[in-house]
Amino acid sequence: MDEQHFCPDNSGYAEKRMQSYYFFSYLANFQWVSSLFPLLFLFSLLMKRFFLAFFVFFADLFCIFASRN
Repeated sequence: MDEQHFCPDNSGYAEKRMQSYYFFSYLANFQWVSSLFPLLFLFSLLMKRFFLAFFVFFADLFCIFASRN
């Protein structure tokens, strides 16, 4: 018997990942918004808002990689 083991992604993780990719690629079209990310990153570090700094750092990376495509 030749059975294929198919495990569907019921969590919707792949769809959520694509939605976040589309969001950041849309955001990368606005150059002035993406240019504010490094300033917001430094400001959040100065204010000791590390979660915001972490989010802004990765949002900046996503915008950089999304703008390359």
